[in-house]
Amino acid sequence: MKEHTEISGLDIHINSRDVIARIEELEDIIENAHSISDEHIKEEELANLKELEEQASCSPDWKAGEVLIREDAFADYARELAEEISEVRDFKAWPFWHIDWEAAADSLKNDYQEVNFNGETYYIRA
Repeated sequence: MKEHTEISGLDIHINSRDVIARIEELEDIIENAHSISDEHIKEEELANLKELEEQASCSPDWKAGEVLIREDAFADYARELAEEISEVRDFKAWPFWHIDWEAAADSLKNDYQEVNFNGETYYIRA
């Protein structure tokens, strides 16, 4: 079994499928733990991930795969999303260099739910 990477509040993006897989992996590790100290560390990580899952599972695609975006990266996410869904090819040209991406991101947040994970705020599509 391939071990999944620990998920922390340092991650800019978190994929819900990674959270689900890590929860399953940690449950298995804890069930078969041979060291109480290892088990305690894993239990704390598991509790944090389950709390995240509880907050974010309202997203319609939680089980299929939804991305959580850390708050300090949300304006960049808004710009990248605009580029992906637009038919415009040159986002470095006028009028795009005049767009206030922070304001655009604040408006986009209306479609997202705020969740907290390891002391960081993330947004997930609601």
